[in-house]
Amino acid sequence: MRLRSGHVRLPGAWDAFLQEFDALLTAPVWLHCLGGFVLTAVYGMPRPTGDLDCIAIMARQEPSEILALAGQGSPLHRKHHLHLQYVTVADVPENYESRLKAVLPRRF
Repeated sequence: MRLRSGHVRLPGAWDAFLQEFDALLTAPVWLHCLGGFVLTAVYGMPRPTGDLDCIAIMARQEPSEILALAGQGSPLHRKHHLHLQYVTVADVPENYESRLKAVLPRRF
């Protein structure tokens, strides 16, 4: 849900999940996200989801290392019943990067 100040209020248990995920990281990670999580968090649409779909994971670590921390079957997934999902096949517009928006800047 979007707050009047422009900040995003994360739905359900996502805040706790992302805080714990952030605490496990040893270096910055950027996720290019799409799907139900984005529709709910950014646009306030009532679309419950248990995964955060990422079409790009930029980090010093390999995506497999990031997914070991927060992907399906990870300890965070078992605890929160939420997980990161690395989407390797998706139709996105050419130059989609130019349309990216920071959803949670400096928060995690």
